[in-house]
Amino acid sequence: MPISISTNRATTTMPELRLLLGQEIAGTVSRTTTGTLTFSYDPDYLARHQLATPVSVSMPPQVVSHTDNRIRRQLADRNPSSPAPP
Repeated sequence: MPISISTNRATTTMPELRLLLGQEIAGTVSRTTTGTLTFSYDPDYLARHQLATPVSVSMPPQVVSHTDNRIRRQLADRNPSSPAPP
């Protein structure tokens, strides 16, 4: 199932990316004021799917929130023009 990314430009201090699996919001990537990224699965997505499809094998839904390095790697993998994270 392809992953789509939609942006929420309503907030400028803490930008967000919503990750879609099919037509459903699977979770949100947020950036803190220090620039750290976090990904959190959407609670409604998890509630609707007893065995929720992960956005990545390395980011299982059993772990509700994932941290910076893992997210940067996943985003870089989906955007070939991005430099690989350290």
